[in-house]
Amino acid sequence: MWRDFIVFTPEESSDRRRYQRFELSVCVWLRFHNDPSVHATTTVDVSPEGARFTANHRARPEEHVLLYMQLEPVAYTVECKGKICWAEAQPTGGTAFGVRFLDLGDEEHDNIVRTIEHEWNRGAVSPS
Repeated sequence: MWRDFIVFTPEESSDRRRYQRFELSVCVWLRFHNDPSVHATTTVDVSPEGARFTANHRARPEEHVLLYMQLEPVAYTVECKGKICWAEAQPTGGTAFGVRFLDLGDEEHDNIVRTIEHEWNRGAVSPS
């Protein structure tokens, strides 16, 4: 069952995450604090409380971001604020970074879970 992977107990997680991340590419538009541009990218992995991205923006830990994530097949757009928890410059340019969702509503959370579950059942995702 895919849900067996999703929740960590405190001793299982090497960091502060409560949920397992899953390798899943989701279309996202990001707007960083103090940057009027909108950056289109995809997730590298995602969980009900955060995601990992790469972008051509010099992301910095503690920086806030507004994100719009297009979930399929539920045809739902998650709009929420996030906080960059870590960032790492990439050798090819740009930055890889992890975002914790800050103001995710119950419906948005449930739709992220449904999307992961749908992709898991298709065999299209695995824990990252």
